[in-house]
Amino acid sequence: MQSMQPQEGSYQPRERSTWQEEEQLAGQEIEQPYNESRWNIEERGEKLRPTQQQEPRSAQRPSARKALIFIAVLMILIGLLSSMGWGNVFNSSVPDKQPVPMHKPFQNSIEQTFQVNGQGTLTINGYFDSIYINSGPSNAVGVQSDTKAQVTQNGNDISIQGNYGPGNTLSITLPASMNLNIYNGDGNINISGTTSAVQAKTVDGNIFVENASGQMTLNTTSGNIGLNNVSLADNSSLTSNSGNIDFSGTLNAPGNYTMNTIYGDIDVSLPQNARFALDARGGDGVHNGFNTNDTGDNPHSSLTLRSDNGAISIHKQ
Repeated sequence: MQSMQPQEGSYQPRERSTWQEEEQLAGQEIEQPYNESRWNIEERGEKLRPTQQQEPRSAQRPSARKALIFIAVLMILIGLLSSMGWGNVFNSSVPDKQPVPMHKPFQNSIEQTFQVNGQGTLTINGYFDSIYINSGPSNAVGVQSDTKAQVTQNGNDISIQGNYGPGNTLSITLPASMNLNIYNGDGNINISGTTSAVQAKTVDGNIFVENASGQMTLNTTSGNIGLNNVSLADNSSLTSNSGNIDFSGTLNAPGNYTMNTIYGDIDVSLPQNARFALDARGGDGVHNGFNTNDTGDNPHSSLTLRSDNGAISIHKQ
C-alpha cells in the first residue's frame, strides 16, 4: 500500500516552531509558556498566532478615582464630628492646668437688679461662654449679660433659664450667703467670695472658686477645677473626667472630702497643722509632703484622692 504523499498545492499545517522562528526573526515577543486556550482556532482546525490578551484596566493599576473618593468621604466625616463637638475623640490631651481667671468682661451690657431680704438660692440652667458670680450687697442680686437674661424671682430665690448660645456671658453679684445651684451646658463657671453651699456643673468648661467657704459639689466632664483660698465644709466633692484638680485651702474637721479625675493630675496644698486621714491612689504615683497618711490630732477629716491616669501631690502650705 503506497503511502500518501502530499500533493503540490495542497494544505499543509505548519508546526508551531515555524511561528516561533518567524516571530523571533521579526523581533516580536512570544508568550511563554504555551497555553492552548490562548490560540485562535479556525473551523478547519489550523492553529493561528496567539492573540495578546490584555488585563482589564482596573486590574492593571488601583483606581485613583476610588482613592480620591475615599479621602473626600473621610475628610467630610472628620469635619462633621468636629462640628458636633467630638473633637476630644481625636485629642486626648488634658486641658490647660490654669483655670480661667476672674474678671468682668463687659463694656456694654444689659443690667437687671432684684431685691432680696434673706437667704435664698440662685439657680442657673443654661448655656453661656462663661458665668461669673461675685459676692456683693446683702439685699440685692445684680444680673449683667450680653443679651437680656430671662430672670424670674420667687421671694428670695432667683432663677435664670435659657440657651443663650456662644458669645454670651453672664455676670452676677449677690449676697455672700446665697446658695448656688448652677448648670452651664458648655462654658466656664467662676465663683468668688461666697460663704454658702455651692453645686456647680459644666459639661465642657473649667470651674474656678476663690476666697470662698462652704460645702461644695463641683463637677466638669471636660475641664479643670481650681480652688484658691477656699475652706471646704463636710461632704464636699470635686470631680473631673478629663482635667486637673488644684486645691489650696483648708478642710473643716471632721468631714469627708473627695477629689476624683480620670485623665488629669491632682494637686492639694494644706496648712501644716491640717488634720486628715489620707487615702490616695494615682496612676502616675503619689507624692505626700506630709510623709504620713494620718496627720494632726483627732478629730480627723477623711481625704480621698483618685487619679486613674495622673499624678497626685499633697503639699504643706
